[in-house]
Amino acid sequence: MKSFLAAIAVLIMSTSTMAQTDVQNIVDDYYTLKLMKVVGQKHDTCYPTSSCFKVACDSVGTFECDDEDEMNVLRKACRGVWGGDCITKSKKYLGQFEYDDNEEMAEVVNSCRGLYDLQCVDYTCNRLGRFGCDDREEITRINRTCAGY
Repeated sequence: MKSFLAAIAVLIMSTSTMAQTDVQNIVDDYYTLKLMKVVGQKHDTCYPTSSCFKVACDSVGTFECDDEDEMNVLRKACRGVWGGDCITKSKKYLGQFEYDDNEEMAEVVNSCRGLYDLQCVDYTCNRLGRFGCDDREEITRINRTCAGY
């Protein structure tokens, strides 16, 4: 019985490691293609199109962002995040219940720090398929990998 449980534990750990390796390989492919100019920049990343705090606060719902303490959680998470575009992109792949409270949204927002090239997220999620990007843990891993963390 112990050997069976050990085999299952090894399988689970190798699947997690394999998923991380797959994400890293796909991101590496994206940046290689970008370097070769096969994929291009669609918009000017010098100027954010929306505010991180506004997008985050609007996304969590009325009762999660209605007092100063709750707002401060999101304000702190938004420090160093370039606008709200990454949050909007992440929400595109997630179900609403994946980011409907402040802690979950802060996790998504923190994964956006340093991520300027959102096409990397699209490219990676398209390669992984719909079920490879539909959970908060997956999209935060993809965001961080695309940002270089």
